[in-house]
Amino acid sequence: MRRHAIVLAVLLGTAAGVPPGTSAQPPPTGPLTLDELVERGLAENPELRAARTEIEAAKGRLRQAGLRPNPMLELSGTQNVTGPDNMQMIGFSWPLDLGGRKGARVSVAERELAVKQAQVADRERRLAADIRSKAGEVLAAARNLKVLDDLIAANRETQRLISRRVAGGAAPALDEQLLLVEITRLEAQRAGQAGRLESLRLQLLPLIGLSPALPLGIADTIERAMAVPPQDDAIPRALERRPDLRMARLEESLGEARVDKERAEGRFDASLFTQYQRQDTGFDLMGTDAAGRSRPIQDVFHMVTFGVSITLPVRNQNQGNVAAARA
Repeated sequence: MRRHAIVLAVLLGTAAGVPPGTSAQPPPTGPLTLDELVERGLAENPELRAARTEIEAAKGRLRQAGLRPNPMLELSGTQNVTGPDNMQMIGFSWPLDLGGRKGARVSVAERELAVKQAQVADRERRLAADIRSKAGEVLAAARNLKVLDDLIAANRETQRLISRRVAGGAAPALDEQLLLVEITRLEAQRAGQAGRLESLRLQLLPLIGLSPALPLGIADTIERAMAVPPQDDAIPRALERRPDLRMARLEESLGEARVDKERAEGRFDASLFTQYQRQDTGFDLMGTDAAGRSRPIQDVFHMVTFGVSITLPVRNQNQGNVAAARA
């Protein structure tokens, strides 16, 4: 196994002094096992890192869904441009958010978060499968290349023996020529196999977040890379654990939650409000007070108003959005 890993490090790598990789983690200093390749890919794959940010966005939407509407403060003033009359008003209103609106919003946000988590888990599953599959192809290509090297070495040794026999007259020269043709064919086949190995290496490195210029060794066997569970275990495991199936079930639940949310938005709602008014008003006339003294007809009035504002869903009950969500 150690010799095999060293051979792969030579076949898949390049000499020292390559440019640094784009990975956030330091480049590997030695051969990696399949599990280490998968672990690095799940941590460093840029597309997967971008997908995980969608989970954080969904958590933010869940937090926002649990917040109640803000109260409103209203300030206003009125001044009579032809007289001294003026009025100031302070109003305060508090939306009650009735009809199950908050619960429906939170339910939708929670299920959206669960769907995003299942989507990321499915991408992780597919990425891990791609890494194992591509690593298996690399191991197979490396093994084929090694077999060709062994064949070429064996044929060259045979060619040297036949060359001595031809020189001694114990074998015809045609045997040596035929063997040289076979060696040339094997060398051409080896060149093609080496190119395929390099191509597979270039396909594997981006999956684990490494620069194509970096060396990479795989310290594992092709049998482990291509291992599959028995059929009797694979089917129940897939039905129980596959995140894409769980995501499909969650999307059904999310659709139901969206219908409930649209229905809640179409129910009645109410807001409490209160107002304070200070009104300074009068007339351009003179009057008398209780003591009989003359005084302007002018006074300040203080008024407080309480009430409730109710939204009546008579015509618009959000029917269109309910129908769209149900569809």
